[in-house]
Formats: sequence, structure tokens, C-alpha cells
Amino acid sequence: MNGSEVGSPLISVIVPVYNVARYLERCIDSITGQTYGNIEIVLVDDGSRDDSGEICDRYAEKDGRITVIHKENSGVSDARNEGIAVAHGEWCAFIDSDDAIAPDYLEYLYGLCVKYGADLSCCSFVRSSDDLPSYPGPENPPEKAISGKEACASYLTDRYLYYITVTRKLIRMPIVRSFPYPGGRNHEDDAVIYRYLYAAERVAVSDSVKYFYYVNPTSITSLAGNCFSDDAAWAFRTMYEYFVGLGEKDLARKSAYKYIAYLFDNRCDEAKKQLLAFRKENLFSPNVSFRHKVKTFLYR
Repeated sequence: MNGSEVGSPLISVIVPVYNVARYLERCIDSITGQTYGNIEIVLVDDGSRDDSGEICDRYAEKDGRITVIHKENSGVSDARNEGIAVAHGEWCAFIDSDDAIAPDYLEYLYGLCVKYGADLSCCSFVRSSDDLPSYPGPENPPEKAISGKEACASYLTDRYLYYITVTRKLIRMPIVRSFPYPGGRNHEDDAVIYRYLYAAERVAVSDSVKYFYYVNPTSITSLAGNCFSDDAAWAFRTMYEYFVGLGEKDLARKSAYKYIAYLFDNRCDEAKKQLLAFRKENLFSPNVSFRHKVKTFLYR
């Protein structure tokens, strides 16, 4: 189904934009050229100081499917939330403004959802430089459907690259609207992706390469490197508390390990402070495994 057929659902593509004039046209061109026709594109200019805002407006004048929001800079979380607020689609896809997608990206992801009765689908990706690679991926890419709970477990234990970001996915809009992004914080994907996965009854996964991820040396992720981030620690701690609240002991234990592992990997005074507090609060908790409790005592 290519999205031009009668009854094809509207897909909202939300793109936060901030100082990416060098890459933005490549990104928008890859979206407007989709084989799935029934789409709307929401470009959220998050107070860009370069020509990004003007580029957005120029594209909107040429393509009626494009809506542009100009706002003061407040981060990706707020930009995505504003995009979601004005979107009309039954399905939602997030694209980063320095990345690009294959021409059949949306058609393929929607086809996976139809095929497997899924609420969320994801594909594979390839890292790119300024020139987009012509990388076809495997000839017969493996694909499968699993439960949202199984997807959460894979995200927490395998560091499965399919699941770690909200890009490379097509998600039912009611799920997206249920979990707003945390305003004013970075590591926004870590704060919501597990909620999306858990809320999905079925998740379709494919090894097909349809997303081109550009490693932007000026992005927040690149600049942060491996430094400790209080926002990341907050996201992992909140995830643990979320699964405890749901009574999901196995996922809570896996979340506890993810949080502890992050603190171990980013040794600093603040990480040590949080680890000691977590140890004290959860010394007798059934939601943290004995092995993970022992690990908190090994931090020096």
C-alpha cells in the first residue's frame, strides 16, 4: 500500500529543526519524495540562528503537506511536543533534521504494521557522512513480530539498536500522545522509548536498511561524548520507577541494571552520590536482583 489508495491512513512526520541548514534540504527532500503519499510534514524550527527557518518556509510554500512552526529555542523535547500537538495523523514518524530516509521508508514501515498487526514498527539504519550512501542492506532482511513487553526486554538487555531511539519507527499516534517528552531535558529518547514499546501490543522489526543516520559533530549527542548526564541518569531512574509502578518485576530489575551500569560507566561524584542513594533505597527491594545490589557495593 503506497498511501495514495483510498482509505490509506494519514502519517504525520515530525521533524525538530535547529541550526541544520547544511543538511536540512537533504532531509526534507527525502520526506517529500516518499512513495507513501498520504502524509503531513511538521517542521518545528526551534529558534534556529542560521537559515534553517527560511528553508522550512520555502519548502512549505511549494508543498501544501508541510506545516512550519517557529518557536523560541527550548530543546528537542519541546519541539517534538509542539509538533505532536498540531499533527492530525493516525500514525507518527520522527525524523531528525540532519538525517534522511529511503524513498519507501514510510510505505515499508506501514506495510510491516499491516502485515503483523503491529502498533509500532522499526527498521535498521546505516551511518552516513555528507553524501548519502547507496546501501541496499541484506537481500532478504529478517523480520519478525514480538510483543511490546518482549521489545522492552530486548531494549534493556541486548542494547538492540532497533529500539534505542524514537527515529527509525512508525508508531500509532494514540501511543505517542499518551507519553509527552520531558520538557527542558536532553536524552529525550531514553525518557519515552520504553513507554512506546510497552504500550504497543505488537512490535514489528526488520533488518531492512531504510534510515540514514548522519553523525553530526555539532549535535548534543556528539558533543556530550561519554560524559555523565543528569538527564540520562534521570531517564533511567524514572524507567525503573515506571516498571516498579506497573508491577513488572522482571523489567524493573533489568531497568535497575541499566541505571546502575550507566552510573558505573560514568564515574564521577554525582554518579557515586546517585548510586549510593539507590543502594540505600533498594537494599531490600525485590525489584532489584541480588547481583545488582552487590554491584552497587563495588563502586569505588
